Amino acid sequence: MVAGLALAVLLDAQVVRIPPSETGRNSPGVFTINWEPQGREVVGLQWDFVIPYALVVQSADIVPAKGAASAGKTITCAVAAKQESSARYRCVLVGNAQRLPNGPIVLVTYHAGADVHGAPIRVSMENVLGVAADLQRVTIPPIAAVIRIR
Repeated sequence: MVAGLALAVLLDAQVVRIPPSETGRNSPGVFTINWEPQGREVVGLQWDFVIPYALVVQSADIVPAKGAASAGKTITCAVAAKQESSARYRCVLVGNAQRLPNGPIVLVTYHAGADVHGAPIRVSMENVLGVAADLQRVTIPPIAAVIRIR
């Protein structure tokens, strides 16, 4: 019974990933959010981005990737809180009842906000929630990625 429950949890797991990104001090960079569905189909997402001030990101710099846009998804992000060393953006990716496609779903353009001398900058995606086609809530684990400015 325990093994069956563990398998059921694994089969319903949803995965988001942010691959590492790197750019030069005077060049904009882009990082992506990749969706890897494993189980329930999800039609929308809500999350918080925590982005250190070493990166400059505006709400308009967070856009749906081609696959999400083709599935009728739009994104809205707004600053939810400003902390001492980072900004928290609350984002919602929604649209029609089509499932989120596998692959890149969000693109985030960023610029260097400070010279960090190549030190890694950690961005995170927290409080991630999905909504299934039947309007059931799907909890998704938080993730983080490293951005480097050379």
